[in-house]
Amino acid sequence: MVFRSSFRGQPLVLKVAKGRGPEGMRQVSAAGQEVADEFAVLTAVGQHPNVVRAFAVLTSSLGRPALVLEPATESLHAAACRLKARDGWLAGRKSLVPLFQQFLVGLSYVHGRSFLHLDVKPSNILVFGDNRAALADFGLAREMVQETCYVIGSRAYTEAFRCPECLMAADRKVRLTCSADVWAAAVSFFDIFSPKDTNLWKMPPKTFVRETEEGTAGSIRNMALRVCEKAMPHDDTMMKILERSLVPARQRPSLSGFLDVTQKKAVRGSAAAR
Repeated sequence: MVFRSSFRGQPLVLKVAKGRGPEGMRQVSAAGQEVADEFAVLTAVGQHPNVVRAFAVLTSSLGRPALVLEPATESLHAAACRLKARDGWLAGRKSLVPLFQQFLVGLSYVHGRSFLHLDVKPSNILVFGDNRAALADFGLAREMVQETCYVIGSRAYTEAFRCPECLMAADRKVRLTCSADVWAAAVSFFDIFSPKDTNLWKMPPKTFVRETEEGTAGSIRNMALRVCEKAMPHDDTMMKILERSLVPARQRPSLSGFLDVTQKKAVRGSAAAR
């Protein structure tokens, strides 16, 4: 639960831990640890303009802990939905490109601090005003050791943004690298920049699981490219990102490579506008 508040005239947001029912206090205790862990991750990651800023952890009179965060205007998901509801979506979506690029910069910074986010999706990218974006919700984030970490596949990411490694592992542990966040970023790009009512997943992601990572990635990529060809036949940037990113982990581009493709898109768009 998220509430808006203020302290000495400074707007703030309180991310409050849940905990109700007969086991409420036990749930509050567990949720309180999650809040503390998230604050610890954000503290270790450090301040960056494209990473949400956390100020403190507070505890209410009812014993519920809350993470104190800087207030955002909306999520990038909400911004995209708002623009898609208007006429002129193709022109309007250009305003989201710099925000997505800032998210990539923030995610790259997080990786540079040896953390995987593990919950990349448009609703976890916050927009401040109309000119700054920051990665948020580090509740699932894990520190990497030698550029890897181990997690339960089904506990990382929302299913629609889950990479083949996690889908195949299901309830088992799986070794992940930064490429897992890159996969989720590519699916997020599709979610944000695709036309209204365009859905990548006609069937649950687990439907596309095959015996190998190559087979699983290939089945998802082929499906995504078909959807793209039908909904966005002239969007070469979208096709390029899907082709390059929806591949086995070791073949995925770096975030800098991903960013480079989006920057070329922005340059071409500006030239066309002139």
